[in-house]
Parts: sequence; structure tokens; C-alpha cells
Amino acid sequence: MRQTLLDIDAEVKRLVARTKGKIETLVQTARDDISAVEEAERQVVRSGRALRLPRRKLLGTLAEIAQEICQPLAVIQCSLDMMTAGGLGPVSDGQGDMLKLASESAQRLKTLTDNLMALSGLPESLSPDTGIQAALYKNGQAS
Repeated sequence: MRQTLLDIDAEVKRLVARTKGKIETLVQTARDDISAVEEAERQVVRSGRALRLPRRKLLGTLAEIAQEICQPLAVIQCSLDMMTAGGLGPVSDGQGDMLKLASESAQRLKTLTDNLMALSGLPESLSPDTGIQAALYKNGQAS
């Protein structure tokens, strides 16, 4: 069972690395093209045609999706951290290994959502999950 999880984890790492590269390229391309795309959209509107999904709206929707993913991911990561630290009771070596794999996967998912937020133009200064993490740590310590 453990080897199967390690194999899955290795495959996820490979997929995440490829996806990260694709997103980084996409982010740079989107940033390079922004003024040209906005001008093209203005020309379409001036010609009397309506845009069903302007780029700005698409990127705004992408930012919202990334934010929505970050909220439960923060809860998952915080819960894993509390369990790993023994905050909910003793953790066996086997359980610790599984928690470590889960935590590493959650971190890779966080990296991907950070890249999606960068693609959408969402400011990096936003930390939507800080309050959730604080509440979880507080509740975990009270247990």
C-alpha cells in the first residue's frame, strides 16, 4: 500500500512540474499580450459586435475559481499540519509518512493555484486563507 502511494505521489510530482511549466509560460504570454488583446476587444466592440466573454471577465472568473480552491486547501493543509505535529493525538510512523505525502501534495496544489492566480492577475499580496488557518490552529489547541 505504501509503495502504491509513493508511486502515485511520484506521478503527481511529474504532472505538477509539467503543469507548472505550462502555467508559467501561459502567465508570461498573457502578460506580454495584454494591451494587444484589450485593443482588439475594443475594436470588436466599436464594430458593433458584442463580446460574450471579454478577457478581463475570463481572468476574473479564473481568479475567483483559484480563490475558491485556496479556501478548502488551507483547511486541508492546516489539518495535516496539526495531525503531523501530534495536536490531535499520537501519530505512528506509518501515519506520519502518509501525512507527509498528503501535505506535500497539498503544497503542490497550492503552488498550482498560486500560478493560476498569477495568470489571472490577482495580486500576490492577497492571503484569503489566513483567517481560516488562525481559527483552525486556535481550535486545534483548544482540543
